[in-house]
Amino acid sequence: MKKAFGFLALSVLTYFVAVASAAEKKQDTKKYDQWLKEEVKLLISQDEENQFKKLKTDEEKDQFIDLFWARRDPSPGTKENEFKDEWYRRLEYVNNTYSTGPRKGWHCDMGRVYMFLGPPLQTSALAPQTRSESIGGSQLEGASEIWTYQPMPDLNLNESFRVQFTEFQGVYDLSAATTQSVRRALEIFPKKVMFNPDLTELPRYRFNFDENSFEGKLITNFITTG
Repeated sequence: MKKAFGFLALSVLTYFVAVASAAEKKQDTKKYDQWLKEEVKLLISQDEENQFKKLKTDEEKDQFIDLFWARRDPSPGTKENEFKDEWYRRLEYVNNTYSTGPRKGWHCDMGRVYMFLGPPLQTSALAPQTRSESIGGSQLEGASEIWTYQPMPDLNLNESFRVQFTEFQGVYDLSAATTQSVRRALEIFPKKVMFNPDLTELPRYRFNFDENSFEGKLITNFITTG
């Protein structure tokens, strides 16, 4: 009887250990999916994403994530990563401010612009307008919001510039009035913040952060605009 009871207890214990292990593994999978699909989707290159998806163990994935941020650290030999800290601060802000229903704020144009360029120097709003069509008739355009920024030379924006959004079904998308130079700046931003692209392992050296260097000016501008 005692043997039967002991066997039953062992079986129950084994079952709960297996369930707990499966739940923990599922939670880890969710954590890495969240990182890839929500936290860094705007930053990660296609090459990096493909590499990450091939990794099997949690240790490999954690090492990849650490190296991912080290490559985007203007001072990789120090404890702080100013860019990473500012990135997550902006991510929290856009998700709290620009989310609509299940769609997170960073998915929309307004959220993406804020993530890359930071808060604007000033904003202005335009009421809905009626636009004449070339083939006759007219079309009502939604309200617009204009964000004005100071020059960002590291993104090839050498003069003050504006980003215009037009409202459609409650969401503000980039307007056709937004210049190609601004659109190009948004395209190149993820590459510009790859400060240490050749890193293959986490640095173990001290790095003096020069605020007057290219990297220093870009990260200082990134932080101060936030």
